[in-house]
Amino acid sequence: MPRGYRLLVIALGLILCGAKPPQEHNQSQPTAQPAEEAAAEPYAPYSGYAPDPCYQAKSHDTADLCAQWRAAIAAEKAAHEARRATNWSIIATLLSAISLGAVAYALYLTVESNRIVGEASNAQLRPYVHANSIEWANRGHGGESYIDFQVKFTNAGHTPAKELQLSAVTFFTENGADPPKVEMILEPTSQSQPLGPGCSILTAARSVPLDELNEVWLGKKRLFIAGISQYGDNFSRVPRKTVCHYEIRLGKVDGQFNWVWWDYVGSNNEAT
Repeated sequence: MPRGYRLLVIALGLILCGAKPPQEHNQSQPTAQPAEEAAAEPYAPYSGYAPDPCYQAKSHDTADLCAQWRAAIAAEKAAHEARRATNWSIIATLLSAISLGAVAYALYLTVESNRIVGEASNAQLRPYVHANSIEWANRGHGGESYIDFQVKFTNAGHTPAKELQLSAVTFFTENGADPPKVEMILEPTSQSQPLGPGCSILTAARSVPLDELNEVWLGKKRLFIAGISQYGDNFSRVPRKTVCHYEIRLGKVDGQFNWVWWDYVGSNNEAT
């Protein structure tokens, strides 16, 4: 072979030996991944949030369902807290109502206590006009003999009795019969001044002839005397009243009536 051709063949062989195939030259570079594999890669969480499974879901639908689940849990917690707040509000309202009721009851007890104290003070200081005895005296007139009876009333209270009115009446029943309750009409007395504490006053005299008294003494009849007093005081606008009934018994010495006593008839007596 001629020298020139030999050199040309050697050069061409060197060139061919020094060149590398394209695939062998790019073997060290990473191969491109298919689009499906790239889509399956998880989303990288945003660095501004704390790690959360919802932000690390592999697909958008999964992340959306996770977010809805978390929202439902948050709504349930909010509803639970709202129920707790409502329960506490109801309890607070009940406690407030109980406290208000206790305050109202305490005020009622205070008012009632003051009223009771006031009534007790009035009851201690008010006048009490009551009948405590029967006065009697023999009297003759026009050849006839009588006994005059009077009911004695006394103010046993601590303040004067004002506008005092008195009345008394005598009546008979058959022996063994119960005494009736007699309605008496009040009549003014000569007591123009208030009846002071510890003071006494007599009703007008009621005269009974001796022949009727003899029937009482013999047990054929029963003699009663009734007295009534009405008066006012500084503690009440309503007039107060005392009604009393007594049964009269008689005694004789040497044919003369010389002693009288009386029994209190409780069923026909009242006082205010």
